[in-house]
Amino acid sequence: WLPDAMAGPTPVSALIHAATMVTAGVYLCCRISPVIVESPVTMSVIAIVGTLTALLAASVALVQNQMKKILAYSTVSQLGFMFAAVGSGAFAAGQFHVFTHAFFKACLFLGAGSVMHAIHAHGDADIRYLGNLRKYMPHTHRTFLVATAAIAGFPLLSGFFSKDEILLGAANWATTAPTFWNENLGVWDNLSNGNWVGPWVGWFTLVGLVIAATMTAFYMFRLYFRAFWGEYKGGHPPGEHGHADDGHDEHGHAEPHESPETMTIPLYVLAGGAALVGFLGLPHWTHLPNWWSAWLTPHYEAFLHALEGGHDEAAISAAMAAAREAPHMVAALQWQGTLAHGPGWIAYLAMALGTGAFLVGAGLAYAWYGKEESPAPKALMERMPGVHRFLMDKWRVDELYDAVIVSPMKWLGVFAANLDRFFVDGLLTRASAGGMKALGFLITRPQNGVIYAYAGLFVVGFAGLAWWFTYPHANLEAEPEVGRIQWSASRGLGYEYRWDFDSDGTWDSEWSEDAQGEFDYDGAAYYAVVAVVENPRDLFGPMEVVLEPGDDWTFDPEIGGPAAMADPEQAPPSLAYEDGELIVRINGAAIPDRDGEDDGRITLTPGDAITIGAARITVAVRVRGTVEIRNPFGNLARSSEDVTLRVARQPARRAELVR
Repeated sequence: WLPDAMAGPTPVSALIHAATMVTAGVYLCCRISPVIVESPVTMSVIAIVGTLTALLAASVALVQNQMKKILAYSTVSQLGFMFAAVGSGAFAAGQFHVFTHAFFKACLFLGAGSVMHAIHAHGDADIRYLGNLRKYMPHTHRTFLVATAAIAGFPLLSGFFSKDEILLGAANWATTAPTFWNENLGVWDNLSNGNWVGPWVGWFTLVGLVIAATMTAFYMFRLYFRAFWGEYKGGHPPGEHGHADDGHDEHGHAEPHESPETMTIPLYVLAGGAALVGFLGLPHWTHLPNWWSAWLTPHYEAFLHALEGGHDEAAISAAMAAAREAPHMVAALQWQGTLAHGPGWIAYLAMALGTGAFLVGAGLAYAWYGKEESPAPKALMERMPGVHRFLMDKWRVDELYDAVIVSPMKWLGVFAANLDRFFVDGLLTRASAGGMKALGFLITRPQNGVIYAYAGLFVVGFAGLAWWFTYPHANLEAEPEVGRIQWSASRGLGYEYRWDFDSDGTWDSEWSEDAQGEFDYDGAAYYAVVAVVENPRDLFGPMEVVLEPGDDWTFDPEIGGPAAMADPEQAPPSLAYEDGELIVRINGAAIPDRDGEDDGRITLTPGDAITIGAARITVAVRVRGTVEIRNPFGNLARSSEDVTLRVARQPARRAELVR
C-alpha cells in the first residue's frame, strides 16, 4: 500500500516513512526480545522475512521513476534491514537503524517535496524529466546529497554506522556458534544442534543484506544523479502543461527555483542529524562509548563477566541461573559480549562488506547516470524486457493479493449480500411479516360483530380450560440410586396416588396423598438388562445398550481399541439376554473367566463387569415404574417411566481381557 499512500502531502509522507510506520513494529520486537530469542526458529523466520523484504523492495526501487515512489520502496527495504537485525539478535543495531533512518529518510522526503515545489509538479516528480537541479536549488541539493550518502552507507555518516552494526549481527550469526545451557545434557550446547536453524540463516541474511545495500546505493544515487546532475529537461513529460498561475512560460516549463527558508531550514537540520547521529553508535573496536548497545548489558553484567572468565562464585551462580531461565536469550547476550570486546575479523568483514556495497552501487550509478547518461541501462532493459516489466509491476505482489485475498473477499461479499437479500430480508423479514399478517387475518375473521359467535368461542375456551383443570397430570420423575429409586409425581389439589414400582400389574401401595415413593429393587423383577459401555476415550460419556429377552448386540472393536481382538480374523464379541442373564459370547476376543477357563461364553448377572480392550461393560437393569393419580372429580391419570438402575457390583463375577 506504500506507493498508493504517496498521494498525500509530502510532510505527511515524511512523517509516516521516517518515524511512525517503521518505529512501531521494530520497537515492539526489540522490547519483547527476551521472549522471541527463546525460539531460534522464530528468530530465523524474522531474519529471513526481513532479508527477503529488503531484497524485494530494493529491486523494485531500481526501476521506479517517481521520486516519492523510489523513497517509498526504499523505506520498505530499510524496514527489512531493521527486521533482519532483530532476527539476527542485533536488537540494538535494529533500533539504532530506526533512529538514523528517521533523519535521512525525512530529509529525503522533504527534499523531494522541495523539488516538487520548485518544478510545480502536480503529483510526484518524474526523475526522467529533471536534471541539473543543483544549479537552481543549491540548498536542497546539498541536504539531499548528505541524506543520499547516509542511506547508501557513505563512511562516517549515520547510515554507515547503523548498517554496519546490522551486517555485523548477521556475520556474527553466520560465523560463530552461540551456545546455551542444555538442561537435559547439563552442558553448554550449540544453538543450532538438533534444529533446522543454523549458520546458513546467518549467511543468507548477510549475503542478502549486502546485495540489498548495493542496490540501495545504486538506486539512491541514480535518483540523485538524474535529479541534480545532467541537463534540465523541463520537469514534466512532453504535452503536460502547468496552469497559468504556476509561473510557467507559454510551453508550461519555467525554470525551477529554490524553496523558501521555511522549507530549506528543516532540510539542513535533518541533514545535520543524518551526518552526525551515527557517532552515538560507534563501532566497538574504536573503544569509544556506544550508546546503543550498552542498554542491554547492565542487566546481565554478572553473566557476561562469567563468560569473560570471571571465576568468583557470585558471577558463576548468576550465569548459571540466567542460562537455565532463558537459555537462548543468554546466547544472544553472549553475542553482545562478542561484539563488545575486541575487533576480531568479523567486525572488519562487516565494515568491508558495507563499504564495498556503497562503492559498487554508487560507482555503477555514477557510471550510468553521472555526467552523461550511459546507453547501458536502456540496452539492459531492451535485452531483458520481461525482468524490467516484472520489477515495474512490483513482483506482481498486488496481483497476487488480488487473486488470493481481494477476489475471494469480493466473492464472499457478494455471497453475503445475496444471503442478506434473499434469506434475511426475504425469508426472515418478509416471510415472517407476511405470516404474521396472514395469522392476524385469520384471527380477525371470527370477530364479525355477531354476539352469538363470540359467545360460542367463549364456551369452547371455557370448556377447554375446565377439562385441563379437572383432569389430573402425573409428570412422573425418578431419582435413581444404587439399587433403589426415589419416585415423585406432580402435586395437585385433592390428588391421591397409588404406585406400581415394578410395573408387574400389582399395585404396591393403596391410595394416599403422598406424591413420593421409594422402592428397593434388590431382587425385584426387571424387564430388560442394560450393558453400560464406558470408554475413557469417548468424549460423549457412557453408552447404554438395552437388551430385552431374545435381543443380542455385537461389540464394536473400535470401542475397545485394537487390544479388544485376539484374532482379527474372527467375529467380535457379542452380548445376548437369555433367561434373565447377560451372556457374553467371546468369539475372537481373549476373555477368560476368573478361573482361567475359556469355554467360549461368560455369564454375567446385574452388577458384574467385564473389560474388553479399553472399554468397561457393566451390567445394569431396566425397570419401569407406574403411578396412577385420582383427583376429587374421580378422573384418573396413569404414567409410566423407564429407568436404568445400577445395582451393587459383585466382584466375584468380574472378568477381564487378557492383554
